[in-house]
Amino acid sequence: MSSEGSADRSLQGLGADSRQVAEEVLAEWRCPGLALGLITEKGPVTVSLGHADLDAQIEVQPDTIFALGSATKAFTALGVALLIDRGALDWDQPIRNYLTDYRMADPFATERMTARDLLTHRSGLPRHDLVWYRSPLSRREIMNRLQYLEPTRDFRTAFQYQNLMYMTAGCLIEEITGTTWEDFTTNEIAKPLGLAHTTCFAPEQDGGAARPYAKANGKFVSDEPLLLGAIAPAGSVWSTVEDMLRWVGFQMTGMDGNGAPLISDRILGELTSPQVLLGRAGDIASILTPLDEAEEVSYSTYGMGWFIHGYRGRKLVHHGGFVDGFSSYVAYVPQERLGVVVLCNCNESPVPIVTSLSIIDRVLGYRSANWVERMKRVMPPDVRGQAAIPPGSEEELPAASSVSSDEFVGNYFNPGYGKLLVTADEYGLVGDYHGIALRMSHLAHDIFQLDPDATPLTTVPWPRRIAFVRDLEGTVVGLQIVMETACSAIHFRRRAP
Repeated sequence: MSSEGSADRSLQGLGADSRQVAEEVLAEWRCPGLALGLITEKGPVTVSLGHADLDAQIEVQPDTIFALGSATKAFTALGVALLIDRGALDWDQPIRNYLTDYRMADPFATERMTARDLLTHRSGLPRHDLVWYRSPLSRREIMNRLQYLEPTRDFRTAFQYQNLMYMTAGCLIEEITGTTWEDFTTNEIAKPLGLAHTTCFAPEQDGGAARPYAKANGKFVSDEPLLLGAIAPAGSVWSTVEDMLRWVGFQMTGMDGNGAPLISDRILGELTSPQVLLGRAGDIASILTPLDEAEEVSYSTYGMGWFIHGYRGRKLVHHGGFVDGFSSYVAYVPQERLGVVVLCNCNESPVPIVTSLSIIDRVLGYRSANWVERMKRVMPPDVRGQAAIPPGSEEELPAASSVSSDEFVGNYFNPGYGKLLVTADEYGLVGDYHGIALRMSHLAHDIFQLDPDATPLTTVPWPRRIAFVRDLEGTVVGLQIVMETACSAIHFRRRAP
């Protein structure tokens, strides 16, 4: 081990060092508030910076509640593991043995999908996030639409990070236990581990929760927290930095809040055993690219609910999360009994991962790998993620001309994505998908540019173009829209009035 890390190894010294790191990162990427937790063999230490609520000037505290986003996936993976440990489920038996109505577009995936497949992102499906985003449908109803979604890879041939399979894992838990995923996670995980401020539902804003924020036009804006509903098993856990340090402690020991084992070491170890080799992080998110490309990293894999990297000769277990208005990162190095948690109330922020990796370097005694500069290459300071524009949507088109709106008005339907309603008002055509208004401006022929009236907090890419489809009689019979950038355009068929 190098001797270039901080000299003061007391908890007070580690706390001061961690605060300095966080402040250096926040100088590059601003966010309203941040809660940081560090756990070592010496014990836990927390650091709080900034505000949970800018308008009310409420400062972040160690018990401030933040949304975890996809760091929730480790909770769902543990829920599945608990059922396996109790003999109610098997990692490698088809889930159709339990979920008889489960179907995918690929018949082989339908018949052979296992719990292990669900948790390792190797289903063959890309994200298809707009299927669930702000959808009013139930978890089971969305699961029943999976059979209509286009896969982009063969089953078990590639890692494709997404959320729908974790939702399906939630359905699997519900089918076996006869209770909701939310109740199971609360009663079988949060309570035994002593996670008193951890919940599967968005808490009241006056009940100690941070407000969600995003940057828009150089300012922080806020909105109501996103209610994830059906997709909750992939991203709806809320927690505090203190609770999450207990969660990390459990991951390293397997012990519950009373010092008793919650699950066997063998089954718990499966979750953090490499299951899938990763290439470049492009399919996951640009935020992981610096880590995957780092010379300090010897391997990049995914377990079940956790990423696993070989980092400086050690095993690094970690997972981050983005959900509207929040970012998180949870990481631990089991060999060193070292864990770091960083939670912040800002959209798609690199602050949690950059802060965590920088602190890990310092605690291990290494010169920092300069994660700030590495992250700047993929996420420039003070630029939040923007809605993705489908490939080819910026090419030259003929000049727009006036068209009659009436012939495009109607109900359009896709069995996977559901209903898209097109209406007209004094300003032109407007689409309505899951309650989000899609203002249309004519480009050429039957092609329109879309301006989604989505909150600036949204982390889901919205389509930017729509093309109506006519039959040989010239009648509008459908529309095409790129709802998933990894797939071809999705066809919505026009329904009779």
